[in-house]
Amino acid sequence: MDVKQVEEIVNRYNRGEASAEEARLLELWYAQALKTPLQEEEEIDYAELNQEMWRNIQMATKRDKIRWLWKKIAIAATIVCCLGLGWHFFRNSDSSLGPEKSVEVINAGQNNATLLLTNGKRLVLRDLKNESEVRLSGASITKTADGKLIYKSTGLNSAETVSMNTLITVYGEQYQIILPDGTKVWLNAASSLHFPSYFSGPNREVVLEGEAYFEVQKEKGKPFIVRTKNQEIKVLGTHFNVNCYEDELSTTTTLLEGKVSISAKLGSREGGKSIVLVPGQQSKLQNGDNRIVVAATDPSAAIAWKEGFFQFENDDIKTVMRQLSRWYNISVAYTGEIPDERFSGKVYRNMSLDKALEVLSFSAIHFQIEGRKITINYNQPK
Repeated sequence: MDVKQVEEIVNRYNRGEASAEEARLLELWYAQALKTPLQEEEEIDYAELNQEMWRNIQMATKRDKIRWLWKKIAIAATIVCCLGLGWHFFRNSDSSLGPEKSVEVINAGQNNATLLLTNGKRLVLRDLKNESEVRLSGASITKTADGKLIYKSTGLNSAETVSMNTLITVYGEQYQIILPDGTKVWLNAASSLHFPSYFSGPNREVVLEGEAYFEVQKEKGKPFIVRTKNQEIKVLGTHFNVNCYEDELSTTTTLLEGKVSISAKLGSREGGKSIVLVPGQQSKLQNGDNRIVVAATDPSAAIAWKEGFFQFENDDIKTVMRQLSRWYNISVAYTGEIPDERFSGKVYRNMSLDKALEVLSFSAIHFQIEGRKITINYNQPK
């Protein structure tokens, strides 16, 4: 593979257009670089190559302002192909740019959740045997071998009442559930979904905290309603993502398919007003003043977490770290003045934390890992 081919693959990766095989090869290449011991290459002037690499990075940074997370790979891969050095050159780059080594390797989050039943019983789904069935009022639930929970409506007899259930993910967990009506829900980390075991009324209502992606089953005359702390979303059959974490600046709803009607809660500045989204639009309900702002967007960025990666688009370091903290179950602290650096690109969620921070690290941002606490500081240029 020559230099031009490598550059084309890396460019496609940064644009999100690389094939699965190309992405896999790049990530394997990168991961191997982080763990393969260096061999002696006495005839190579590493200092000069190191300077050349960082000159290229600085030039690209000044030109673009947005820091592509995989810029290191693009530059390293080009030099590798030119000089036949493998990943020796990449691994000799300035180690102060990456995270300090930690005693504990913090792995990526996992597929798990806890189901809280009306009677107070808690089912840790990781411990629930695959294909085993649990009977509830109006429904039965089964955990599949591929790690999702399926509710099936059985109807209510005269002695039964609808039971309410809550699916909860803590930091470092995510889960998929199929509701009694067939609606599919992917629940992100640090989130909860409150729903009935059987949709018996004129509406199908659920309550969300955190973030979830919905593929709503169509049911004529029986709308599906998602309630959050600040807003209500009403649909018949559609695909959309809702992010309503309390530590974010707004509640964000992104539509991929169909139509949704969104309204702010009564009592707020825009309480009672509703807006309709069409595919490719995103609404932001600003926390505090509760203004609803609608704009066109790339929906793939909003559901990147569901597809297995983080996708950043001109995001600041605090926005990036809020996402990482939920998935890796870490706390984050900042020291010194943090500059308004912006990140664009993607990081796969199956990476361990130290590998993810290696991908994120650049120029003056410095990460220090102590247990499950990450301290971020800015190395002011001298």
